[in-house]
Amino acid sequence: MNPKKLGGMANHRQEPWKVPLPQYIEELYLKRFKKQRPDHVRSIEQTVADKKRKQTERKEHRRQQQEAASSESDTHSSVQTDLDEGVDDSIPF
Repeated sequence: MNPKKLGGMANHRQEPWKVPLPQYIEELYLKRFKKQRPDHVRSIEQTVADKKRKQTERKEHRRQQQEAASSESDTHSSVQTDLDEGVDDSIPF
């Protein structure tokens, strides 16, 4: 259901056999989802706010993962450096 296309369907005054647009949308919803109304009715503002919150949470989670991976690689490289320092190069073989 594209909201931009629904306005063109709202010509029930010109074509009296058509159902008014709000009732038509209700019929489409019932046909598709098999229920009268959604379980949780949210405004557009709530939907946008939830989407933004989710995006920031994902970005923060990714940033934390990258920091953990970089600190893990730093720890691994420092262990390797410590091992390299323990080698005595004065032995001729």
